[in-house]
Amino acid sequence: MPGEEEHNCKKVYGAMTRVELGQWMTNYRHNNSVRFCVGGDGKFPELHTVAYDLQVDAPDKIIFRLLEETCSEAVRLAYQK
Repeated sequence: MPGEEEHNCKKVYGAMTRVELGQWMTNYRHNNSVRFCVGGDGKFPELHTVAYDLQVDAPDKIIFRLLEETCSEAVRLAYQK
């Protein structure tokens, strides 16, 4: 979840990403065998809201701060049995 490269007031940045992340968190809340991870650069709009929602619905999940960390976690989860 990177920050905007260029702001456009006519469009909500990351709107679909927020919906999709909400779906993953809801699925995880009901079945914690659902695998997902979240990463950002700290500049995504309302990242503090995403962090709060994760704390409520998936308290064991964190927001990775580097792309490399996020990718490593995604690979780890993909191979997890």
